[in-house]
Amino acid sequence: MELEEEKTKRDERAGRGEKAYRDYVAGLPSYLAAFAEPQHYERYTSENQAVWRFIMRQLTRLFKLKAPEIYERGLAKASIPVERIPRIEEMIESLNEIGWGAICVNGFIPPAAFMEYNAHRILPISADMRTLKHLLYTPAPDIVHEAAGHAPIVSDPNYARFLQRVGEIGAKALSNRHDLRVYEAIRKLSIVKEHPHSTGEEIDSAQKELDEANGQRARHPASEAQAISRFHWWTVEYGLLKHPQRGMLMYGAGLLSSLGESVNCLEDRVTKIKLDSDCVKTDYDITDEQPQLFYVESFEELFPVLEALADTMAFRVGGALSLEKAMECGCTATAVYDSGIQVSGVWTKCLKGVGGEALYIGTSGPTSLSFGNVELEGHGEGYHAHGFSSPVGRPLGADTPLSQMGDGELAGLGLVIGKRARLSFDGGVTVEGLLRRIVTKEGRHLLMSFEDCRVRGSKDEVLFEPEWGTYDMALGEHLVSVFGGPADKKNYDFIAKKSSMRSPLIAYTEEESGVFDFYGRLRKMRESGGVRKGSEKELEELYESVRTKARGNWLLPLEVMELIQKGPDSASLKKLKERVERDLEELKGQDSETKSLIEMGLDLAHL
Repeated sequence: MELEEEKTKRDERAGRGEKAYRDYVAGLPSYLAAFAEPQHYERYTSENQAVWRFIMRQLTRLFKLKAPEIYERGLAKASIPVERIPRIEEMIESLNEIGWGAICVNGFIPPAAFMEYNAHRILPISADMRTLKHLLYTPAPDIVHEAAGHAPIVSDPNYARFLQRVGEIGAKALSNRHDLRVYEAIRKLSIVKEHPHSTGEEIDSAQKELDEANGQRARHPASEAQAISRFHWWTVEYGLLKHPQRGMLMYGAGLLSSLGESVNCLEDRVTKIKLDSDCVKTDYDITDEQPQLFYVESFEELFPVLEALADTMAFRVGGALSLEKAMECGCTATAVYDSGIQVSGVWTKCLKGVGGEALYIGTSGPTSLSFGNVELEGHGEGYHAHGFSSPVGRPLGADTPLSQMGDGELAGLGLVIGKRARLSFDGGVTVEGLLRRIVTKEGRHLLMSFEDCRVRGSKDEVLFEPEWGTYDMALGEHLVSVFGGPADKKNYDFIAKKSSMRSPLIAYTEEESGVFDFYGRLRKMRESGGVRKGSEKELEELYESVRTKARGNWLLPLEVMELIQKGPDSASLKKLKERVERDLEELKGQDSETKSLIEMGLDLAHL
């Protein structure tokens, strides 16, 4: 009866948590909520929980020495327990107190979406849990990396501001189709490698796809998205902090969540380089340990390096060169006129003047016009389904920009609603038609719409014909910014698509489920006070079953050893201890990794 009541209470708590999480997701912008996944806490096996506990006990001990002081405090602030996998709703509640949030996602998400989350002060958390086979390092994002790696450091205000700023800048980076192909290949390889039932042939095939995608991308100039990804890797994921007394400390989530590399990275064979913007010239391999790492002496030093990188990006440079970068990328990008009007689409046209300035620009395919990142009414993808084009500059004979003219000045150029007008621009572009409408926002004219309109280039080439419909002309003299993705992400078909490939549910065999039962029984024994005098036989019988049905598993004997060490000083437990020690010694012979993990576990079991 008591067990039934406990289960009922547990189910009720889980139901409240799931509702709280759904309500939280419902409050997010739709283009971010689209990536949200339930955590499905009930799918974690007792082995998953044991793997989490083993990793966290090791990490928390190691990082008392090799992580910033904020890390240990941050675990508590983000509701990251050592004994069990964290619940997403508990993390959200705690992170909200420091101005952040979290959301569960399925594996790797598109980099643009990842950056958007950070810009909104949200941590995307892959809810998957690494397997025992990949305990030291997993190629796939998992809850150890996302929760225990990223979340604790966010409690440092300077680092939190930096992470948000990386997101804001990264969300504006121009990406190309090669970036998308590499992302899909990485996602596939990570899923295949982490799945316990994948064949060698499947892994080799996925690796070949990634190699081919990387090879193709390497034959083209690195995109802004690739550069910001490298910067993110060498700071947020693999950054070092040089402390004046304690030496090199780890703050990157990739290091803070890797039992193997967190130790190896501090060895002399790994080169340590002072961080500067040239770090983006150094590529990385997600499947191997890094031969070099970059360090700063304080989180404040991260900002000027990031801003120096941002100064090279199209969203700050603007002009024809930035638009041509967007054209080379071939993905959705937004050009911003000095009037404030934003044009989002795939850019295919940029006619330039003798000084290299943009004179006439255009997109192909669905295009959206916005102001202040909000789509102008009636100017979405459906209306501009076949593209958009417009001059850039001041018409000849005008003393002030069209966007700033009063009615009298407009009339002086023949621009009166209901009347025909003819405008000539530098470079020979002419616009002639019946003015029907002027769109104005915050005292600035943004757009003029003409009917029966002809637009011609310097050599009388056709840019627009009357039978094509209404000609909408954006107003502005310069392109002040060009950035990746659409301006209005709520209404435009967002550039970051949710991948159709998903981490599959693992179908466990009856034998594997039986092993999980052993973990559950050991956990119950530990949580109920351990082995008491007179109850040693229960542990002895359990271990005999482990030896018979889970031979080769090294973590179960370690959990038994922990219970023995904390149990009564009895002859039967001493005898059991000798047997477990012999078995563990034999298991060490499997490979060097298993030997290392067993020794780490024994070290903790004897504390």
